[in-house]
Amino acid sequence: MKRLSIEHKIILFIGLLFFIRLFHITTPPIEVSHNWRQTTSMMVARNFCDHGPDVLRPSIDETGNSPGIIGMEIPVLSYGIYVISNVFGYDHWYGRIIVLLFTSIGTWYFFLFTRKRFNEQTAWVATILYAFSALFHLSRKVMPDPMSLSFIIIAIYAGWEFLETGRWKHGALFLISAFLGAGIKIPFAGYLILLAIPFLQSTIPLQRKIILTLLGTVAITPVLYWYFIWNPHLSVTYGQWYNSGTSLVQGMKDIFSHGSETMERIYFSPFHAYSAFAFVVLGIVVMIRKKDLRLAHVWLLIIPAWIFFMAKSGFFFVHHGYYALIFIPVFAWTIAKGLSLFSSKWSAVLLCVICAEALANQQHDFFVHERDRIKLQLEHIADACTNPNEKVALISNLNPNEFYFLHRKGWIIPADQTNEEQLQRLAHDGATALFVPKAKYPQLNFSLPVVFENQDYTVYGLKSLSSF
Repeated sequence: MKRLSIEHKIILFIGLLFFIRLFHITTPPIEVSHNWRQTTSMMVARNFCDHGPDVLRPSIDETGNSPGIIGMEIPVLSYGIYVISNVFGYDHWYGRIIVLLFTSIGTWYFFLFTRKRFNEQTAWVATILYAFSALFHLSRKVMPDPMSLSFIIIAIYAGWEFLETGRWKHGALFLISAFLGAGIKIPFAGYLILLAIPFLQSTIPLQRKIILTLLGTVAITPVLYWYFIWNPHLSVTYGQWYNSGTSLVQGMKDIFSHGSETMERIYFSPFHAYSAFAFVVLGIVVMIRKKDLRLAHVWLLIIPAWIFFMAKSGFFFVHHGYYALIFIPVFAWTIAKGLSLFSSKWSAVLLCVICAEALANQQHDFFVHERDRIKLQLEHIADACTNPNEKVALISNLNPNEFYFLHRKGWIIPADQTNEEQLQRLAHDGATALFVPKAKYPQLNFSLPVVFENQDYTVYGLKSLSSF
């Protein structure tokens, strides 16, 4: 019987993980981790469906007195959801499929690039590690970050191939992938610095270097305009806050003042496995002792990009685990280097240990707490007591996740800021109803007409306050 080639093995592996991650794929974004980030993308997508795909002015539902237009990454993911929704009607889970599909494609190109840069054995091991990293659960979330990383990986591979072969199909793929990868989430564009390795080789024709530079300029220029001119304009004009990073000085203060959390983002979050980082350290030792310049050049090029990213992100790097995605490719290559120190048998065993720990620490994210399912009734409640074009208020924390399920425009009000004066102001600004989650705020009770009530929510009418 003919043995499968490594390409076929990798394709089967990626396909198997794709189908495994379809488990509960239709779940709305009510899982515990990162539902805020998912909600933002989905609000924008649904507003594209409801009001037209104005990509230059994406909008969210937490509008207050504004149109809800917000500065954000180029809304490629949200637009993809809109396109699918035009065919099948809107649903909460389309974005999960989009991210999972492109992350799977990105895993294939990660293998191709790793084989090109290192060797077949390293590519096999590193690809398995890459797939079982934090991408295992993040690849099925409606978040731009995994897609951005995937397109950047494709861009690196295509750019490298173009420099070596001069084929225009690789140049075109580089142009498209670099634009999408950087536009979807600009921090991952830092990985394009790895193209300096072939770029500086004297054997590469100057003409190809010039063409690749021009292609990169065409890809990145509109991205820079979007992030550094257009986004600030939207934020200033419409008053919706956008995370455009912080100053480098403040970012470094944030990182060092939260030293333990910062270190956790480095040693745990990329793979959700302590054993993984142990082999990162081992891989670095092996790299230095064996003078592996192929891997060393990668580290030397990427470390400044990492430091800049961490400093620019500051508080957000400390508090958002998915920011650790930026470490995964290099860590995967380095772990593979560390495992190469062992025999093939022990290397396989240790690889299984790392993947098992990573899987065990991520599997919970495939499930949701039953208490969070109460959010799914909110649109039906809103339809029962308000009109679709009416604004409403919801008492909650700052997370817009619960507000998303209302499918209304309006305000999120912290419980400690809710008083008679505030409610009158909301009514005057057009809010017709106040939604109160009972389980979260059992102490809240207002002398207002109750327009709806069940075991989970109380809805108060605010129209009587608008005359005051």
